[in-house]
Amino acid sequence: MALTTKLSNEAANAEADGACVLANTGYLRIYDGAQPATADTALGAQVLLAELRFGATAFAGASAGVATANAITADSSANASGTAAWFRALKSDGTSPLFDGTVGTAAKTISAVSQANPAVMTKVGHGLVTGNKMLISGFTGAWVPANGLWAVVYVSADTFSIPVDSTAFGAIAGSPVYADADLVLDNVSIVLGGTVSVTALTFTALKA
Repeated sequence: MALTTKLSNEAANAEADGACVLANTGYLRIYDGAQPATADTALGAQVLLAELRFGATAFAGASAGVATANAITADSSANASGTAAWFRALKSDGTSPLFDGTVGTAAKTISAVSQANPAVMTKVGHGLVTGNKMLISGFTGAWVPANGLWAVVYVSADTFSIPVDSTAFGAIAGSPVYADADLVLDNVSIVLGGTVSVTALTFTALKA
């Protein structure tokens, strides 16, 4: 029998806090080029565009599996010009990687959701494939359990599902949106010598 692991909020908070405490006084480095397969994969031809610094307490305590970074010191003189594509967070030694993230696009509106198991969400021309990790937010009321970081399953060109049983949730509540997980910089172009700042960074534990 296959076991599908689904974390409770308490367990997801512990996972997020355990990872994020390692970032205290660490580094947030933003690169161009292709994101490596894993955070342990060595860099190739990617160019470091900017290096920012986490505070002594990098993240606040997680809630519902989501930890939000405290103030991040800006890079007042960017290393190179280019289009930000992904980032890597490292420990304070500057050499031990913690986690990578994409520099994605702005949140997209979910236009409809099924009351089913699993819940199927509609976004015309979503462009997702099975396994993409999306951060969903904006649901309220009975639909709150659908918020969080999920590995999606492709259903059709306009629909995808998440591993949530919404059969008893009733009519859709809130204004749900989804975005690429982790850091969202909307394809920022970084100019050599320019100031690069990140005002909002969240780490979300994968709940399923």
